[in-house]
Amino acid sequence: MALDVKAGTFASGTSTSTVSVTGVGFRPKALFVFGNELATGTEVNALLTMGVAVSDGAAGVENQSCVSMFAIDGAGTSDTRRGVDDGKIIRTGTTGPNANRETATLNSFDADGFTVQFTVASSGAETYHYLALGGDDITGTHLEDMSSPTSTGSVTVETGFRPSCLLAIGAGKPSDGFANTSNSSIGFATGTSTDQNMVAAVYSRDNQGTSSTSKYMRSSHLAALVNASNDFELGELSHLNEGGYSVNFSTAYSTAYLWPILAIGGISCRIITGTAPASTGSSSYTGAGFRPEAALFLSTGKTSGTGISSGNQICIGAATGPSERFCIGIRDTSGAGTSEADKSAAADQVLTSTAISYEADLTSFDVDGFTLDWTGVSGSEEEFTALLIGSAATPVEGGQWAKQDSAGARSRYMPGKMRTSANLRGP
Repeated sequence: MALDVKAGTFASGTSTSTVSVTGVGFRPKALFVFGNELATGTEVNALLTMGVAVSDGAAGVENQSCVSMFAIDGAGTSDTRRGVDDGKIIRTGTTGPNANRETATLNSFDADGFTVQFTVASSGAETYHYLALGGDDITGTHLEDMSSPTSTGSVTVETGFRPSCLLAIGAGKPSDGFANTSNSSIGFATGTSTDQNMVAAVYSRDNQGTSSTSKYMRSSHLAALVNASNDFELGELSHLNEGGYSVNFSTAYSTAYLWPILAIGGISCRIITGTAPASTGSSSYTGAGFRPEAALFLSTGKTSGTGISSGNQICIGAATGPSERFCIGIRDTSGAGTSEADKSAAADQVLTSTAISYEADLTSFDVDGFTLDWTGVSGSEEEFTALLIGSAATPVEGGQWAKQDSAGARSRYMPGKMRTSANLRGP
C-alpha cells in the first residue's frame, strides 16, 4: 500500500493543442489544478482558476469541473467576472460577456502523468500548477457537481466509500459560462467537527466607480459565498459515513448554485489552522496525528474571526516536500477610484506576500504536522489553514483513526499524544 503525491507545473500552448504532462511518476487518481497564468513574479489583473478531476479507476476521466474569476486592473469602472464549467479542468475569462481566455479538458490520466487538451489558448504560454494524488492507499474518489438548495436544508451525496476529506469549489453560478461580478470559494473538510471544516471566499463587484471587494475565512463551513457585507450562502459538512456525506446549507440563496465537491477515501487527512508569527523565523504546527506527505495551504490574509473584511485577497499553495511546492495569489483592492488588481506566484513558497501580507516556505513535514520558515510577516498574525494529507488510515476503537506500519503495529492519534501498540488497548 502506498500514497503517491506530486506537486508541479505545466504550460499551455500558444495555440490550441494537446499538452502531455509527464514526470509525475505514477497514474493519478485525483488531480487539483490551480492557476493565475504566472509561474513566478507579479503582474497586473487578478485572475484565478481552480479545477478538480477524478479518474474512472484506469486511464479515463470520470468527472472534471472548474471555477474561475478575474478583475481588470486600472479600470475607472470595475470590470469583474466569475465562471464555472462542469466539463473542463481549466476555464479562464477576459473582458466581454462569456469571453474565454483559455479553456482545457483533461483527456486522460497516464502512467506518468496526465494529458490536457486546450480548446481555447491565449497568445502566450500560461503556467498552471497541479497537485496529483495516486497509489493504492486511495480506496475511492468521487466528484459531485452539487446544486445547492434554494432554501435552507441538506444535500446528501452517495460516494460508495467513507470520504477521508472533501474539497469544495464554487463561483456563485448555476451553470456553465461567465457572469458579471467575481465570486470565488474554496473549502476543505475532514470531519463534522467545527475545527475540521474551513472555507475561504472572495468577492469583487462589477461596474463600480469605486471598487467594492471583500474577503472571508471561516471554520465550521465547507462552502461560502459573500458580497461586500453578507455571507449569502453557507454550507457545512453535517454527516459523514461509509457511503457518503451530507452538506447542510444553513444560509441559502434563491438560485441553485453549482458546487463541485471532490471526495477522497482511504487516506489520512487533517485540517490545521494557524497564524503567522509576529516576527520572521521558523514555526512548527502540530496536531495532525500523522506525518503528512502533501498539503494544501489557504489564506485570505485575515486575522482570526468570522466576519467579512474589505479587499479581495486569497492565496492557495501546495507542497509535497520542501523542494516541491508552489503558491499563487490574487488581490483586488477595495475603495479604489481606479481599480487596483494584481496576481502573484512563487515556486519556492507555500504562502505568498503579494496577495497577502506575509510569506512562508515549507521547511519540513514532521511526525505530527509541519514547519514553516516565515521570511516575511506583517506583525498582525494573520490566519491560514492547511489540509494535510498522508498515507492510509485504519479505523480503530471509538471511531478514531489509526495508522499501521510495516510490522503490523498501529498508531492511534489522541489529543496531546501519539500511542503505538500491537492491539491499541487501554485509554
